Amino acid sequence: MVTVLLLWLLGPVLTPFVVAGVLAYALNPVVNRLDALFRGKMPRVLACFWLSLLFVLAGAGTFVAFDSADFDQTIATIERANSGTL
Repeated sequence: MVTVLLLWLLGPVLTPFVVAGVLAYALNPVVNRLDALFRGKMPRVLACFWLSLLFVLAGAGTFVAFDSADFDQTIATIERANSGTL
Protein backbone atom coordinates (compact mmCIF):
# COMPACT_ATOMS: atom_id res chain seq x y z
CA MET A 1 0.00 0.00 0.00
CA VAL A 2 2.81 2.39 0.89
CA THR A 3 4.64 1.53 -2.34
CA VAL A 4 1.58 2.31 -4.45
CA LEU A 5 1.11 5.61 -2.63
CA LEU A 6 4.76 6.49 -3.09
CA LEU A 7 4.64 5.67 -6.81
CA TRP A 8 1.47 7.72 -7.19
CA LEU A 9 3.03 10.71 -5.43
CA LEU A 10 6.29 10.47 -7.38
CA GLY A 11 4.58 9.77 -10.73
CA PRO A 12 5.27 13.20 -12.25
CA VAL A 13 8.93 12.95 -11.25
CA LEU A 14 9.42 9.36 -12.43
CA THR A 15 7.59 9.68 -15.76
CA PRO A 16 10.51 11.23 -17.73
CA PHE A 17 12.85 8.52 -16.48
CA VAL A 18 10.43 5.76 -17.47
CA VAL A 19 9.96 7.29 -20.93
CA ALA A 20 13.74 7.66 -21.36
CA GLY A 21 14.27 4.03 -20.36
CA VAL A 22 11.64 2.78 -22.80
CA LEU A 23 13.11 4.89 -25.63
CA ALA A 24 16.64 3.70 -24.86
CA TYR A 25 15.48 0.08 -24.84
CA ALA A 26 13.51 0.50 -28.07
CA LEU A 27 16.22 2.39 -29.98
CA ASN A 28 19.17 0.24 -28.92
CA PRO A 29 18.82 -2.02 -32.01
CA VAL A 30 18.92 1.05 -34.28
CA VAL A 31 22.14 2.25 -32.67
CA ASN A 32 23.59 -1.26 -32.95
CA ARG A 33 22.64 -1.34 -36.64
CA LEU A 34 24.27 2.05 -37.27
CA ASP A 35 27.38 0.86 -35.46
CA ALA A 36 27.52 -2.28 -37.60
CA LEU A 37 26.76 -0.34 -40.78
CA PHE A 38 29.77 1.90 -40.32
CA ARG A 39 31.86 -1.02 -39.02
CA GLY A 40 32.78 0.72 -35.79
CA LYS A 41 33.93 3.90 -37.55
CA MET A 42 31.06 5.85 -36.03
CA PRO A 43 31.20 6.00 -32.24
CA ARG A 44 27.99 5.06 -30.46
CA VAL A 45 27.78 8.55 -29.00
CA LEU A 46 27.71 10.00 -32.51
CA ALA A 47 25.07 7.46 -33.60
CA CYS A 48 22.93 8.48 -30.61
CA PHE A 49 23.44 12.14 -31.50
CA TRP A 50 22.31 11.63 -35.12
CA LEU A 51 19.31 9.61 -33.97
CA SER A 52 18.35 12.30 -31.46
CA LEU A 53 18.76 15.01 -34.07
CA LEU A 54 16.53 13.04 -36.44
CA PHE A 55 13.79 12.81 -33.82
CA VAL A 56 14.07 16.50 -32.91
CA LEU A 57 13.82 17.55 -36.55
CA ALA A 58 10.91 15.19 -37.17
CA GLY A 59 9.13 16.57 -34.11
CA ALA A 60 9.80 20.15 -35.18
CA GLY A 61 8.49 19.41 -38.66
CA THR A 62 5.35 17.87 -37.22
CA PHE A 63 4.87 20.85 -34.93
CA VAL A 64 5.27 23.31 -37.80
CA ALA A 65 2.81 21.35 -39.95
CA PHE A 66 0.17 21.24 -37.23
CA ASP A 67 0.85 24.80 -36.14
CA SER A 68 0.35 26.15 -39.67
CA ALA A 69 -2.98 24.30 -39.92
CA ASP A 70 -4.05 25.80 -36.60
CA PHE A 71 -2.85 29.21 -37.75
CA ASP A 72 -5.08 29.06 -40.84
CA GLN A 73 -8.02 28.03 -38.69
CA THR A 74 -7.32 30.85 -36.25
CA ILE A 75 -7.19 33.41 -39.08
CA ALA A 76 -10.50 32.09 -40.45
CA THR A 77 -12.10 32.35 -37.01
CA ILE A 78 -10.85 35.93 -36.58
CA GLU A 79 -12.19 36.89 -40.01
CA ARG A 80 -15.59 35.38 -39.18
CA ALA A 81 -15.62 37.21 -35.86
CA ASN A 82 -14.83 40.50 -37.56
CA SER A 83 -17.58 40.00 -40.13
CA GLY A 84 -20.09 39.18 -37.43
CA THR A 85 -20.94 35.65 -38.60
CA LEU A 86 -19.42 33.88 -35.64
